Amino acid sequence: MQGRTVASVTAALFLTLSVAATARAVDSDGDGVDNAIDVCCDTPPGTLVDATGRPIGDFDLDCDNDLADFAIYEQGFTGPLVSVGACACTFHSQCDDGNACTADFCNSGTCQHIPTGEGGGCDDGDTCTVNDACSNGACIGEAVPGCVSCTMDSECDDGYPCTVDTCNLTTFVCEYSDSMSGLSCDDGDACTTADVCDGSGGCAGIPTDCSGLDSVCTMGACNATTGACEVVPASNGAACDDGNPCTVGDVCVAGTCTSTPLNCDDGNPCTADACVAGACQQTPLTGNACTDGDSCTVSDVCDAGGSCTGIPVDCSGLDTQCTVGVCFSGIGCQSSPLPDGLGCDDGIAATINDQCMAGVCTGTTP
Repeated sequence: MQGRTVASVTAALFLTLSVAATARAVDSDGDGVDNAIDVCCDTPPGTLVDATGRPIGDFDLDCDNDLADFAIYEQGFTGPLVSVGACACTFHSQCDDGNACTADFCNSGTCQHIPTGEGGGCDDGDTCTVNDACSNGACIGEAVPGCVSCTMDSECDDGYPCTVDTCNLTTFVCEYSDSMSGLSCDDGDACTTADVCDGSGGCAGIPTDCSGLDSVCTMGACNATTGACEVVPASNGAACDDGNPCTVGDVCVAGTCTSTPLNCDDGNPCTADACVAGACQQTPLTGNACTDGDSCTVSDVCDAGGSCTGIPVDCSGLDTQCTVGVCFSGIGCQSSPLPDGLGCDDGIAATINDQCMAGVCTGTTP
């Protein structure tokens, strides 16, 4: 330090720091905002700007105040101004993007961000992720199932009417409580009524009762669109019971239980056939005319036992000493010879030992 005074050294140091500070504080358009944060680098002199260097009232974000901005203002613009990027850089520090997964530097007035730290740990700022790591210049974490990050309650709406949805402003994670048990709600099902919160976060109702439309071949069912009860036929051919014990083969056809009457016909014309309590009964038709199928009977009638009987045909007109009148079915009365040797009288006084031979009375001449 020979030849230099303390005052001169101090002055030189102050000058050096001032120059350095001036060199770092770059304001290209003289709007009072450093290029490092200025989003509009060529603001006209005298223009009022906000903290980011954007003209006040620049609603269309083109870094000026024009008729388009006025038209937007007329429509009641209330949104925040949005940054479109920083001005040209001078120092590497002006390019820091706050991303631990990029290397940031200034190259010929342009900020460049090169991915770095691949696979290394980082913090993506999301409380609902774990194992955050750098991947191609971005900090990416694994989502925690069921976790929703938030900054206000409105971001936590889960769409369920039976939960209280809040944002925990300490953890910035959505929390859901099931403290609305018994409150009226809507489960979205047209086929339930009296819907209420069940205390577990769910909304449940009582299923609509359509059983009044049930029958042996139909079922009452609720229409999921209208909520109205409708009749649904059972499948054709499904077994059913028509409640009649005197029918068989009961099956459903087009929603109706159809069947066949029990066949009790015994083929006997002298009985009245009927089904009683599921059993066939035959009642004799005593005195009714009938046909016993025998040509050797006449005046056939039904007897008390349910049989058809007739009076034998009288063939006695064919009887002689050596023959007898006999009725043959399908033929009628016929003369049938009596046994040979049976005594008889041939009416001839000159013969003796008269006897039947082949149906003829024959005597011997002495």
